[in-house]
Amino acid sequence: MERGTCWLSRGADGSPPRKAKTARPRRVRAARDELELLRVLLGAGLQQALANAREIAAGQETPGHVHQLRVGLRRLRTALRAFGESAPALAACEPAIAKVFRALGTWQRLRYLAEFVAPRYKRRAPCIVF
Repeated sequence: MERGTCWLSRGADGSPPRKAKTARPRRVRAARDELELLRVLLGAGLQQALANAREIAAGQETPGHVHQLRVGLRRLRTALRAFGESAPALAACEPAIAKVFRALGTWQRLRYLAEFVAPRYKRRAPCIVF
């Protein structure tokens, strides 16, 4: 059963952020060539990225989901850079993934500023009247 379904049945708003799972060692060892290894690594990264992207798309825009989505995207980018020569069409996707990765990083920084830095600054900043 998918994790989100279990959470929804208990009345939760969605599933918690999906953390990285390592690619199954047996599958990594059994990979016959670089292309199959790339497939195994991309599968592991996609599971994490898609689970978190699904929650964000459903309105669960939490810092944990965004962080774990970025971790999944980083894993995809790393696999594509390391083994992308085996699948040039897939490797061509890396710049688009990088763009999304950077946009999510900007979201994280802006949210941090809005939630933690701005309120502290407002409490400490003197009121200047002209």
